[in-house]
Amino acid sequence: MEHVFIANGTTQLILIPENEVDRLLLDRILSEGPVEIAYIRQPVGILGKSVKDGIIIRKKTNNDTSQIESMPWLQADETDLEKPR
Repeated sequence: MEHVFIANGTTQLILIPENEVDRLLLDRILSEGPVEIAYIRQPVGILGKSVKDGIIIRKKTNNDTSQIESMPWLQADETDLEKPR
């Protein structure tokens, strides 16, 4: 998936699907309703890969206690994620 950053007064991230899988992924994320962002600041395991810096885009929930439980593919202590915006 191609990505473009624009910073002309307002900073934006544009995700451009390059194939049908990318398009389906974006449609799925957006069809679930509002999304929230969680920042990865400490090393965590995601699908067997170590990631120490990144952003997770996920369905917005009202219950912060399910933050890790709703992402079974992410193995991390809750302290490894900043509060969603």
